[in-house]
Amino acid sequence: MDEKAYQEFCESIKQLVASGYEVMLYHQGFGETAIFLQVLYKYREMHQKKLFVITYVSTRTELLQASEYIDEVFEVPEDVYVALCKDFDFRKEYGITDFLTMHQYSLDRSTMKKEVCDYLGIPKDTPYGAYSLPEVNANWDEYFQANHLIQGKTAYIVPHAIFMGKVVEDEFWEKLVNRLKEKGYTAILNMPHEMVKGVPFAYFDIITSIRLAEKCGYVIGARTGFMDLVAAFSNLPLQVIYPDDSNPAWEICKEHDWPEPVYENYAKRYMESTGINTLFPRDGIEELVYSNDDDLLDALMKKL
Repeated sequence: MDEKAYQEFCESIKQLVASGYEVMLYHQGFGETAIFLQVLYKYREMHQKKLFVITYVSTRTELLQASEYIDEVFEVPEDVYVALCKDFDFRKEYGITDFLTMHQYSLDRSTMKKEVCDYLGIPKDTPYGAYSLPEVNANWDEYFQANHLIQGKTAYIVPHAIFMGKVVEDEFWEKLVNRLKEKGYTAILNMPHEMVKGVPFAYFDIITSIRLAEKCGYVIGARTGFMDLVAAFSNLPLQVIYPDDSNPAWEICKEHDWPEPVYENYAKRYMESTGINTLFPRDGIEELVYSNDDDLLDALMKKL
């Protein structure tokens, strides 16, 4: 990291604080972010200062910039962000809020909204407020026609998750596409490259991806943060797949949450306590744990 550049950045923060801004460091998962954005209105009602948010993740930047309750968002390199997080004396002197440490990893996400509200100092029962994703400049009619997709009858498929990785083997998605065709549906995969031969793929920014999913009409895929955003900011039918107990990701969860020696039905317990319906309960969300290809496909098709 360029030390001189960092010091100059700190000087600019001092000037912001002196001019009446509150400065906040922000990096949280999509679930926390969706909550934060929907209760921030109450925080701004109670705090009249302008809000300047610093992050280092582009996917967070685009979501934060869309909020009418954040005056400015500034994205910095990760090393600068980490240095500022560790500069405790500077942050304390200038009242810089560190949202990074707000929410420790927890199995039971049912308390997440409460923790966000507690951290912001707003009532725990603050109702979710309006947060509107911006429109995107896209000719969806042309896009769907070019990719031979049916608006309102296309499955927007999210095959992989960052934390959980593969929730099913890649061959499953080809089987799913074939079953969808039998029901008269087309499909597109949220991937940067072709995964199923002949099936369109797209890997846009977060907001464009959600807007595309809305035009598709139906979302299905792995349990990932993107699903939190779809649940929170749309009314789309959503089917979410959790891996079975053999998934390596569960080992990390077990170390943090359940130190008991027995982990039967771990995936099911995780889904029930940390599922999307726990955070953003609404109609149209179905969550399932993988058992085998045929049973899962049958369960998914029942909702079409």
